[in-house]
Amino acid sequence: MAIKYDTLGLLIYIALTANILAWVAMLSTHFPRRFRAIRWGVYPHVFVTRLTKIGWAFFALGFVASAGGVLMRGLSTGQPPMRNMFEVMMFIAAVMFPLSVFCRLVLRVGSCWADALLAAVLLVPVGFVFSAEVAHLPPVLQNPLFGPHVATYLLAYAILAKAAVQAVALLRISRRDATSQPLSERSGELDRMVRLGFPLLTMGLCLGAIWGKLAWGDYWNWDPKEMWSLATWLIFAGYFHLPKGSRADKLRAWVALAGFAMTIITLLWVNFSKLFAGLHNYAS
Repeated sequence: MAIKYDTLGLLIYIALTANILAWVAMLSTHFPRRFRAIRWGVYPHVFVTRLTKIGWAFFALGFVASAGGVLMRGLSTGQPPMRNMFEVMMFIAAVMFPLSVFCRLVLRVGSCWADALLAAVLLVPVGFVFSAEVAHLPPVLQNPLFGPHVATYLLAYAILAKAAVQAVALLRISRRDATSQPLSERSGELDRMVRLGFPLLTMGLCLGAIWGKLAWGDYWNWDPKEMWSLATWLIFAGYFHLPKGSRADKLRAWVALAGFAMTIITLLWVNFSKLFAGLHNYAS
């Protein structure tokens, strides 16, 4: 167990604790109304409002701590803090709060409790599994495109993770009533999240091709991570060609979940598995 005892570790554990508390507070507001009325009396909305505010306050604290850790890491290493899985997961965890706020205010997509939970889950291996040892980029990869390429991909992955939450919710609703208004709302939320994440996925793929040309001499090297990234892109590209309507909602949800599974394979399995040794294994 790789416990961190320095200032960076303190920020990580504060962020982890705050995100867990945010998740608990936000999730408790989704209890059935009948249970809330029995537990809190005739004014359950007052307690729901307070819990929501408390949840967002903890979520914001988690963001401040995790973003501080990302900034500290970047300043101490002198390079974008996305070199290995320790830094990558800390970066995605820091992204979840501003992404959640943007989706709630602009896209009208909720499930903020899931965003806090995802941030906490990501910080568990950061705080207890991955080593915090600094790994500098090899000279061939020291290029200004490193930061934009990786950051674009990681932001896309965070967005598509949120899309996967909407897909699961859509499938749960469709089992109860295939013609309900909540089903239509969830379908719209899923569609908006995929439409937000797909351009970033495309941009990451294009930036990676340009960076590959500068670093390795070719735009495409048939590297395992390149292939899995392309497969992920193709799945989400296919999402937009599926028919629309209540009958096709379940299919689109399953395709979004399949695409998210591919992002996990691309981000984790390709880096850690010896079956996929290639040019991108520097991130393992």
